[in-house]
Amino acid sequence: MHAVPPPVGARHAVPALQGKEGFEAFRKAVPGSVPTIVRNYKAAVTRPVRDTTVNRAMQVWQSNYFERVLRNGEEFANASRYIQENVAMWHLDKHNS
Repeated sequence: MHAVPPPVGARHAVPALQGKEGFEAFRKAVPGSVPTIVRNYKAAVTRPVRDTTVNRAMQVWQSNYFERVLRNGEEFANASRYIQENVAMWHLDKHNS
């Protein structure tokens, strides 16, 4: 069994996922893993979005994501509230232009 790397504190880092076949390496999909599911979902959505716009190179998604296991009801409630309120707070984000 491989040692699990320590959590990464960076906002855009995705920690390696250890699956049945081991850690997911760069561009080496592990079927059914969260990174593979997210990658496939982003690709499936990006194609039709780019097909309906003039800018075929438009960036549809941020480049990475941060995954977190919600361990109890309080963590689930906090994450749900963040998701619901996030859109309303977008205009305050200095990085959203």
